[in-house]
Amino acid sequence: MTDGQPLALGDGAARLTLPASWRLREVERDRAKASFPFGDYPVLGISVVSVDDPDAVARGEPGDYLHGGDAGLVAAGGPDSGWNLSYRAVLDGNEEVRIWRYAAVFGERHFRIVTLALAHPATDEARAIVGGVVDDIEAVAAGISFAAGETALDREARAERRAGAVALRRATPWPGVVIRLPAGWTELPESGARVLVLEAPDLPGTCFVLEGDDRSLSQAPPDAEATVQLMHSIAESKQAGDILIRSGGAGEYMLSCSRINRDHPEAGPLCERFWHRFLFTPGRLTTLNATFVYPEATDEPEYHAALARVLSRAMTEAEIAEPNPD
Repeated sequence: MTDGQPLALGDGAARLTLPASWRLREVERDRAKASFPFGDYPVLGISVVSVDDPDAVARGEPGDYLHGGDAGLVAAGGPDSGWNLSYRAVLDGNEEVRIWRYAAVFGERHFRIVTLALAHPATDEARAIVGGVVDDIEAVAAGISFAAGETALDREARAERRAGAVALRRATPWPGVVIRLPAGWTELPESGARVLVLEAPDLPGTCFVLEGDDRSLSQAPPDAEATVQLMHSIAESKQAGDILIRSGGAGEYMLSCSRINRDHPEAGPLCERFWHRFLFTPGRLTTLNATFVYPEATDEPEYHAALARVLSRAMTEAEIAEPNPD
């Protein structure tokens, strides 16, 4: 396609050229959406991922990642030319999705996958409408190119694999709390009653602090709106951003947020990620609070970010027992 609009995704890991008549929407770092001249629907989803799997690369198996779990589908191509696979499926009997996927190896560890997905009603009328753009989509797919050098997306994929390989142990830091934490991290003397301080021995300046509290409530637990306001006030008191508030079961909430702490010049700026779990039960409030700290000037920012996601899952999945009533 010689005339069109360029689209780079994944910090340039993948590049595509779309027809000039298409309208790009919701362009993010590693994904985008495009609509067609005849209206806002259907929408073509476009995404790129980097996969760090040296074993799959060595065995020539990246194409196996393209079939979405359907082993009956076989990708065409090979290590030199890359792999491609297109297929369609009907979802829930009333929606049809068409998928185009392309993969290419980068180095000895990575391969990138670009996916184009078009969903529409599973009707003859809808098929007739999208049939007019299928050739254009296939031309876009055929023109996909990948970066020759390493990108941040590849570094993040490598960090995710490394963090995913960290051995976790099922820990009970104090009665009523069970959480999975890195088995190789060292407990520091600052630990005490309802306080656990861990240090990552292979990452200078990196530590994880877990604290718990259980107190009686003289009033009824706040409603959901008041609890959300409370969590926002906690984040604001820390001058934190990247705020995420989630609700679990009845009376369960979790706040996560982060900030750069510049209050200790001798240590340099520190990245701090916070999690606060709240469990309201009749007459009681149980909290589980965690802080993950590491230098802003880390040599491995992608790995620290991946570890933060491991710890976030640990906090989300931590088991907090309801306290015995007084």
